[in-house]
Amino acid sequence: MSDELTEHLRQVYHIPSFRPMQKEIISALLDGGSVAAFLPTGMGKTLLYQFPTTLLKLKTVVLSPLIALIADQARRAESLKIPVFELHGLKTAGENQKELAAFLSSEYGILILSPERWNSGLRDVISGTGQPILLVIDEAHCISTWGKSFRPSYREMTYPFAENPESRFLVLSATPAPDLINLVKDQFNPPNLRIFTGDLYRYNLVYATRIVPSAAAFLESVFPKMTGPAILYLQNRAGTERLASHFTEKKMQVSWFHAGLSPDAKKFHSSSFMTGKTNLMFATSAFGMGIDKADIRYIFHLDFPETIADYLQETGRAGRDGKKSWIYLVMEEEQVFWLRKSIEEIREFLEIPPTKQFGEPAFRSPYLRRFFKTELVKNMKEWICEDDFLPYPSEISVQLTTDQVSNEPELPSGLTLPEILLHLGTGRIRLEPVKIRLNQVSQVTGCTEQEVFLHLIRMEGEGKLVFSAKSPGLPFRFPVRWKNTGAPANLAAVLKKKLEDLVFWDKYIQGSACLMGLLVQSLGAGAADYRCGQCSWCLSHGGSEPQLEDLDRLIRILQDSGPMSYRDLLTRLSGSWMNTGEEILPKVRLDQVIRYAEREGVIYETRLQDGSEIGLREK
Repeated sequence: MSDELTEHLRQVYHIPSFRPMQKEIISALLDGGSVAAFLPTGMGKTLLYQFPTTLLKLKTVVLSPLIALIADQARRAESLKIPVFELHGLKTAGENQKELAAFLSSEYGILILSPERWNSGLRDVISGTGQPILLVIDEAHCISTWGKSFRPSYREMTYPFAENPESRFLVLSATPAPDLINLVKDQFNPPNLRIFTGDLYRYNLVYATRIVPSAAAFLESVFPKMTGPAILYLQNRAGTERLASHFTEKKMQVSWFHAGLSPDAKKFHSSSFMTGKTNLMFATSAFGMGIDKADIRYIFHLDFPETIADYLQETGRAGRDGKKSWIYLVMEEEQVFWLRKSIEEIREFLEIPPTKQFGEPAFRSPYLRRFFKTELVKNMKEWICEDDFLPYPSEISVQLTTDQVSNEPELPSGLTLPEILLHLGTGRIRLEPVKIRLNQVSQVTGCTEQEVFLHLIRMEGEGKLVFSAKSPGLPFRFPVRWKNTGAPANLAAVLKKKLEDLVFWDKYIQGSACLMGLLVQSLGAGAADYRCGQCSWCLSHGGSEPQLEDLDRLIRILQDSGPMSYRDLLTRLSGSWMNTGEEILPKVRLDQVIRYAEREGVIYETRLQDGSEIGLREK
């Protein structure tokens, strides 16, 4: 069977060998199982569902969060001559119906659609055919409520595996959110779920932190020394455009990207960066999933990331070609002050007795004020008594900031809210405010009027639309009555998790241990004493100088045996297959000595599809 898999890989995908863990995961799916696979960015997750589809002639359904991702996944399948079908809001209802009918009547292929469209009735249509499928949940971290990528529609997805026992199940994500596995088990009840977690350490990435008086001044000193493309992440579009304009005025060729740009502007700036016309991309997290540029050498974060998992995903966009790349978390002194102020304010809030009546928490930190507003909107139904919910007006004047807003989730209707607003407003929303009636939008979207109102509030907070100055009832008024006088306890649970993240970033920016080790350990993986030997903490704590006897052993083995794979080298030095009489060399120390020897030009390391090969450099 192993030879059959490799031959199929070469003939259909033109790839000589599998990457680490790919064959094991694919074999588990071929055996009819359920799999959750957490592999770092760039490790070939798409192949995990394409391969069973083509080998077994399966019907595969991929649930993906963004239209841009759906289009990218479809493009990859088409390039391999795999039958692929797309359902999304940029197609008419008739086009989507034809696409669905073609998939249902096809021998095999891949159907890609959003969770919202799946939940609107397509789950019952597809499961009701009685045909077994491979159901794929892509970007599964959107299920977790602890991340900024959380999508309520992801928590609503189900599939009747009990009625379709021959169906297979695959969950994909780059990072395992702490609660994700339990959520998947409770939500889908997949039979015999097997979990595969790849090596989350990215050995070619060099992590560093800096606290500076001015981020702009720091970047001005760094840019001339850079040797490749860079993405610079900020939290909001105003800061993104401000910093991009600063360097544009200095006659530098830069691009910028955020959700508020027009479609043409997004396409122009994205294309300029991806094709190498510009090497600097200033962006919010909207420039994220689906970005596939192998030679990104630098990632800068100029605001504290929302979550550790998101940070790992964003930094993982660097160095996909296996070459060394640099990751900087650069914070201005004022940002670090407000980070610590946020920690102090949350701790003070958590001391409030849960029965004490209160209105809006009096946070001074602008970071916490934004966070509280976001969480309030997200949990409005759960936290606030409906009788005390601010009455929303029946008619609101709104104006979209662009004629098409990307990164918007589809609603039960299969359309996004901007598409509906443009339709109801006869296409004039971008030019002038348009009055909409919530009951009319409710009928089109399939949401309640209150849910429509909350969607509008969220989009306003994200800068995707603005309300007319005459729109009544905005913003929310406080105080409000919390459900069962227990909402402070519910809010406390959210703030406790946020406190953990803030304390982590304070620890990380100060450099209390190996930075790569801290990141991986935060996800419940990795060794407590891991040292990458090349991050800013390791270099300042002797991490670049391993034991000389370890280096001597490595050189002796390579002199005697010639180049060998990393796996064989680890086996040889760990003494797991023979008693050499020498001290066992743990993986942590081997990684350290390899990094050191490579930096000193003693060895070379070649990245291969199924691992890496290490050999001595000629003198």
